[in-house]
Amino acid sequence: MSNSVENIAKSALTASTSNTSSIGTLNTTVGSHTSQLADLMNKQWNDFIQNTPNPWAGTAVNGGTNPGIAGTSKHPGVRSFISSTNANSGYGYTTSGAPIVLGGGEKSTVIIKTATTLTGVTRRTGFHDTSDFNAPTDGVYIKILDGVLTGQAVNNGTISTTGTNYTIAADTWYRLKIELNSDATLATYTLYADDSNTVLWTDTLSTNIPKVVGRETGHGDICSYSSTTAITIGYIDYMDIVLPNARRVV
Repeated sequence: MSNSVENIAKSALTASTSNTSSIGTLNTTVGSHTSQLADLMNKQWNDFIQNTPNPWAGTAVNGGTNPGIAGTSKHPGVRSFISSTNANSGYGYTTSGAPIVLGGGEKSTVIIKTATTLTGVTRRTGFHDTSDFNAPTDGVYIKILDGVLTGQAVNNGTISTTGTNYTIAADTWYRLKIELNSDATLATYTLYADDSNTVLWTDTLSTNIPKVVGRETGHGDICSYSSTTAITIGYIDYMDIVLPNARRVV
């Protein structure tokens, strides 16, 4: 990340560490990025260099597989999702069960690549409690169906969908981001062009965000194909989750 907290702090230190003005500059710089530092402290992420991406587990759907493929300089550690000859098959990476009660401040970023086939492919990425082709019961996630991307929130099976959508391209890299505001009353969904900050689409939802005990959710990226042909239906390069630290741990 070219504008990471680490690079900002290094720039301030490089100027000089031997005088009080430089220390003051560093304090001001770090202080202005407190939220970014908190995100770094509470972020879990994986680059899929190997097929054990804790805290997510590989999840086969109706016989689907996930072989690794050669990455690139910008996309190391790429896993492919391949369907089987069973209908509604595929693959994904999800947390075990639904351990998360959304309370506000949660974030997620996932870098994916679409396959050459979009029709018949369903993909859900973000906070959700499904590990197969079925719709989640609770969650806040991005859904891609037949190449059309929307944001969704579901509370006890009642789904809200963003008023706008975006038609993605085949065989293309994208970055998907979901952010909840401080009290989980607003979810913001953003689609970026590959690894740039070019926003292709963004929208929000304020209804059916599950945020109470009893409406727990999980997290992950799951992809399935409705037909009975074994084909590549998607790729994943990177996934992270930020859970705000509301506990006292020191």
